[in-house]
Amino acid sequence: MFVEGTKLFRAPGAEHDASKGLGKLQASAALGYRFAPYGLCIALSAEPEIINLVESYAWCRVAGQRNNKFSERSNSRALEVLGQIAVHQGVEAVAAAKGKASAYEAAFKDEP
Repeated sequence: MFVEGTKLFRAPGAEHDASKGLGKLQASAALGYRFAPYGLCIALSAEPEIINLVESYAWCRVAGQRNNKFSERSNSRALEVLGQIAVHQGVEAVAAAKGKASAYEAAFKDEP
C-alpha cells in the first residue's frame, strides 16, 4: 500500500494523484508500516495539492523517533517545517503542531 501511494506522487500527468497517494500513506501508517510516517512527513510538506504543515510536523516527529535510515532526515525536516509554520502561520499554529506531534508520538510508538 505504501509503495502504491508513493507511485501516485511520482506518476506523470493525469496519473499523478496526491490525494489518493496521501490516503494510501495514511492507511499504511495506520497499519504500522514503519516508513509511512516519513512518507507523510515529506508529502504533507512538499505536495502542493495536499500541503498541511501542522500534520507534516507531527509525522516528521513520529518518523524521527523511529530507529531507521530516515530518522535523522525526519528530525531535520521537522525543524524546517516548524520554522515554516512559525513564519507563515504564527505562534498558535506552532503550539497546535507541537500538541499534534505529542499525540501522534503517543499513538504511533515504534514497537521494536
